[in-house]
Amino acid sequence: MSPSPVSAARTGSRRVRTLARVAVGALGAVLVWVIAGLPVFVFPVEEKPAKADVVLVIGPVDPWRMRMADQLLDADVSDNLLVSAPTEGIPKIPECVDDGREDTAVHCEQPAPFTTRGEARYLAREMEENGWSTAIVITATPHIARTRMLMDRCVPDGVSVMGDEPGYDLTDWGFEYVYQTAAFAKAAVLQGC
Repeated sequence: MSPSPVSAARTGSRRVRTLARVAVGALGAVLVWVIAGLPVFVFPVEEKPAKADVVLVIGPVDPWRMRMADQLLDADVSDNLLVSAPTEGIPKIPECVDDGREDTAVHCEQPAPFTTRGEARYLAREMEENGWSTAIVITATPHIARTRMLMDRCVPDGVSVMGDEPGYDLTDWGFEYVYQTAAFAKAAVLQGC
């Protein structure tokens, strides 16, 4: 016995309603995620201290990050610069070869692992070895909150995180939302320094 045209129409309209509910629910979830991410990825809290023992530029070492570091050094915020860079990239970073600054100590190294977690361990080690108690970490704006979380695990006090976004477009922001959300999930699983 075949279904009547009325029952087939009801089944079809039920499917359409179900798909519409799923689509609206998914769109609502994405909207909540985007709004919840605004204070974390787009407008994170930044500290801008007047002085620090060291400035750390974490990777990737983009020209705009190095400009931020140079501005801090020029303003006498610090006399020490750490650069987290891949070993093969260090010769391409002028500050790592010869920065021309007689009053600034520059140290370039590739932390192991070459991740934000590895960079936090690198900073903790350098601060302990050099007797430093304050640091400024430079990263990208969407990375500030996660960087702060990981740095706080290794250096509980004295670390400020600053960032900038180098003209991100909508695609860049979409990538950052996905990447940083996944990286926060990973950081939640991997506890400790």
